[in-house]
Amino acid sequence: MVAKKYGSSSSLDWATKDTALLCVRAVIVESYELIHRPSLIGMGVLPLQFLDEKNAETLGLSGEETLSIKDLTGIEAPTRELRVAAIDPQGQTQTLDDAVRIDTPPRITTTGMPYPVICNATIT
Repeated sequence: MVAKKYGSSSSLDWATKDTALLCVRAVIVESYELIHRPSLIGMGVLPLQFLDEKNAETLGLSGEETLSIKDLTGIEAPTRELRVAAIDPQGQTQTLDDAVRIDTPPRITTTGMPYPVICNATIT
């Protein structure tokens, strides 16, 4: 979970790579830097955004929660909402409704990374 304008820094490229290398599969933020969201998608990280002016603070989230995402059906839809379970260290669960922020063609999204798509397009 991150605050506003996630990915706005001089090390944008590493912010994306580090996230993927740490095996993070999804991030939930208040807002994204314009070019960071597609970079996350390209590295196989699902970009989610808090709804209705909510954020980690207003929801009482500490950042120590484990996030569980069950239903990824139709995530490539531009306005898809997704239910996320935030489980705190004591085992208490809070349900969050978040927006999926994918505006990328589904064939890139479903492969997890852009490289197989690029290779397949080059080979065929």
